[in-house]
Amino acid sequence: MTLTATHSIDVRDVAPAGAHEVRMDVFAPEDASSAVTVLCCLPGGGMSRKYWDIEPPAPYDDYSMARHLADRGFVVVPIDPIGVGESSRPDDGFTLRVETVAAINAAVVERVVDDLRADRIE
Repeated sequence: MTLTATHSIDVRDVAPAGAHEVRMDVFAPEDASSAVTVLCCLPGGGMSRKYWDIEPPAPYDDYSMARHLADRGFVVVPIDPIGVGESSRPDDGFTLRVETVAAINAAVVERVVDDLRADRIE
């Protein structure tokens, strides 16, 4: 069994106008104190973070990579890229250039790891 939380990171300082937060889920082992590896997972191709936590109908109930790895001791953080899923969208979608998205992703990964270390994610 894994514990999950949904978390937001404020990205207004690195994102274009209108894009203010990135949403993610956090899957952790029940004994998170023993977890030492954090896997930040960003899907491609316009997919949302749910790509890493597929919930198919029974009897096909074991398709979640996030839950599978959390059950094995990893902290898994599937992230909705800016402009996708529950993350906010910029006022002008053309501002999401490769360099901008990379800078936002780098900031998000750094901040989520900092939040995990500081125990700001429940």
